[in-house]
Amino acid sequence: MFNPKVLKEDFARNPRVKKEITDLQNLISNPPKSSVVMEITPDIAHYVIKELNKNNRPVKPSHLMRYARDMLNNNWGLTGETIKFGSDGLLKDGQNRLMACFKVGKPFKTHVVFGVKPETFYQMDNGVTRGATDVLHIMGVPNSKHVSGAIKIIKQWKDGTAFTKMGIDNETVKRYYQEEIDADLIQRAIKAFANVYKIVKLPRNYMIALYYIAAENGHELLVHKFFEDIMQGRGKSSRAAVPAMLKTFNKWNMDVHHNKDRHELIMLVVRSWRNYKNDKNSKASDFIFSRNDTLGEI
Repeated sequence: MFNPKVLKEDFARNPRVKKEITDLQNLISNPPKSSVVMEITPDIAHYVIKELNKNNRPVKPSHLMRYARDMLNNNWGLTGETIKFGSDGLLKDGQNRLMACFKVGKPFKTHVVFGVKPETFYQMDNGVTRGATDVLHIMGVPNSKHVSGAIKIIKQWKDGTAFTKMGIDNETVKRYYQEEIDADLIQRAIKAFANVYKIVKLPRNYMIALYYIAAENGHELLVHKFFEDIMQGRGKSSRAAVPAMLKTFNKWNMDVHHNKDRHELIMLVVRSWRNYKNDKNSKASDFIFSRNDTLGEI
């Protein structure tokens, strides 16, 4: 895979490459009104990725490998897809194509657009190529994958619904993170569950959301202890909240005929958490669920 850390060449030493860079910089500084068809050489792709690719979304290895294979096999034509540069001089779209070009060492032709406003970067390809994880990653949010997943659960949890058939769009996730989410708290929630997940494969985003909401409601020390007890399998008796939950969870895993789903798993955890918080033993009836059950209060 492309690793910018190994790129040590001095571009200015090669007159041809220096001219290509100068031509590109002129277009960036004086953006034409329409797209420009350019031949992207491995050298210019190298330069752009190293020098102009700041705060872009994560690389998608499957896309990179597919593009590289097509370029290598001469199966790459001029399409309407564009490489985009912002008015701030940085690459806004096309890093996988450029990385593939550098990887295989073959040039390709493409339309290139200049002068894209940086503030529109978050909206590019929304709902198709860029997902909420990409948007948060571009914003510099750590653990963007788990943050975006947890935000969707937190929102539907607070809305009082068990499921959301229509996904939450990228702009809503971005705005919710900026206006509603305690950035430090959600990172603590992610960290708290990371070690638990190595031992018990409970649905990660729901567990992060549970920790977050419980902490928001003043129970962070208790929910942190809940997670530790899950990791250790601790409880006062076999009917205590954590041992009873783990016993049921393991029983489901061992039963090849039991088709558990995420709703059932999180209801198991939520009801166990409530019993844990109230220092109550769990009953068999606590683990009987229906599709109409909502997640309820934390």
